[in-house]
Amino acid sequence: MNGIETLATSVDTWECDENAHMNVRFYWTKFADAERRFRRLLGLDAIVGAAWTTRHVRYHRELRGGVAVAVRSSLVPDGPFPLTILHELHEVGRGFLSATALDGWDLAPATVAAIRADVAARLGAAALAPLTEV
Repeated sequence: MNGIETLATSVDTWECDENAHMNVRFYWTKFADAERRFRRLLGLDAIVGAAWTTRHVRYHRELRGGVAVAVRSSLVPDGPFPLTILHELHEVGRGFLSATALDGWDLAPATVAAIRADVAARLGAAALAPLTEV
């Protein structure tokens, strides 16, 4: 998986429901934390504003309390929005993909082109991921 690690944490038991699975709202919290860090790492805060226009989350596999998790984030050059960021939430120990989020911003094409060029120049291919990997 391409991308930059934007979150390394664990699932606290208080984030879990009565079935010992992480509650949906905490997936969103982890994605929000990763998204803020990714924007700061790339210097996008002043360009894209404080929040995405659209977020789509897909759940692949449940997480249980006490497990280590990590989010990797990348720009998606061929995404469904003018500026698309992909976040992948993995369980660290077993390495499986638990959930993905696509964040989208409606920005002018020239702004998006400048962002992509800057990211590619500073961070290389690691910060770019084709959407077909999800």
